[in-house]
Parts: sequence; C-alpha cells; structure tokens
Amino acid sequence: MKKSLLYLTVGLMVLIITGCVKTPNVNFNSQMHKNIKSIAVVPPKNTEEVNIFYFNHPGMSLGLIGGIASSVEFSSKTTTYNKLILSTKFNANNYFLSKLTHYLKKEKYNVALLPYDPKRDKEHLKIYPEVNTDAYLDIVFGDVGYIAGSPSSTYKPTVKVAVRLVKKSDKSILYDKHLAIGENFALTQEVDYIGCDTEECYKDFDSLKENALKSVDGLKKALDKVAKRLAVSLKRGK
Repeated sequence: MKKSLLYLTVGLMVLIITGCVKTPNVNFNSQMHKNIKSIAVVPPKNTEEVNIFYFNHPGMSLGLIGGIASSVEFSSKTTTYNKLILSTKFNANNYFLSKLTHYLKKEKYNVALLPYDPKRDKEHLKIYPEVNTDAYLDIVFGDVGYIAGSPSSTYKPTVKVAVRLVKKSDKSILYDKHLAIGENFALTQEVDYIGCDTEECYKDFDSLKENALKSVDGLKKALDKVAKRLAVSLKRGK
C-alpha cells in the first residue's frame, strides 16, 4: 500500500474511533491588546495537493477493510483531480498567505512572513523563533479541497484552518480559533463558519473533473474569504 494511502486510512480510522477533539474558542480582545502592532506570520505546512473527499462513505462502517476501500477511492480521485489542475500551478499556501498579508496590512498591522520551515508539521509551534514582533500568528491547515457531506452530496470548495495568535513577550494566547468555509458536516459551534458559495459547487465528481480548471477559482475564493475573516477577527482597537 502506498505510504500516503496508509496514512489516510489510519487517519480516517482514528477519526472514527476517537471522534473530534475539543475546538478552541478564544476571541481576540482588540481593546485589551492595542499594543499589538506587529505580527509575524508562521507559514503552515505546505499543502501538497487539493483533497477530494466525502463524509459518510459506506465503507467507513465496515472496519479496517472498508476504511482501506474508501481511502483507495479518495486517493484515486485526489490524484486524478490534481493532475487535471497541474497546469494552473495552484499553490494553496502561497495564495492564502498573500491574501492574509494584504488583509492584515489593511488592518494597519506591520506584517512579516517568517521563512518556511520544511520540518513544519500540522501542529502549532511550541517554540517560536526569536524575531522583532509583538505577536506570532501560527497557522495550521486542516482541509483544502472539494469536499461533500455524503456520497450523493455536492462537492464544495472547502477550507479548514486552525489559527493561534501568541504574544511574544509572555507567550499568552490572544486568539485561538478554527475557521471553516464550504462543507460544514460535523463542525462544532465553536468553529467560525463562514458559509458556502453555492455557485462554486459541483453536483458530482464527474462534473468537478469536467470543470477542473474553472474549479480552482472556487478554491481561491474560499481561501480569500478565510484570510479576510481572519484579518477582520484581529481588527485593531482604537
């Protein structure tokens, strides 16, 4: 079994067994933290491909064998889709970070994008690099892809991201939230859910494949909206 497929299978099985972890819910208090004027953005682990996935796969109720079968299907669809959009050179991380930097600057922050760490994993950092800043904005991507709520549901451009703002001076957490747009299956109330643009949805995978190049615009719109919501959530106090 391919290593990536094995990881996906194990991940799906763990999700079934353990369920969802508690979602953080710390909003930014702009009046209390007027002294936060500069932000160092910590790039997330690179998103190497756009995920194609749907919840409630029939195989997921059949144990490990069913989990492997569903993983094979998702892996195949993900590979097919990413080959179709290869010519666009779409990079979710670069696109998101460029939009986020733009919106944070509109909120009058001084923004520095830290160098990408190739050893970065999908967890918030425990130790931050020593740089001249008031706070670190630590970003972890969950999903970036076209995701449906069931085998018969529409595929929606979906982005899920965990974000933490950490004050440099005392390492206190000033903001800690999950943001999401697109498919909202199993999201908790604590998630800042932005909604879904129905114009960018596709009724099935065949339709998504036929419109693969156009569908990249849906992903870009989703990433843009998440970046904007995040920046507005960190709006500076006056």
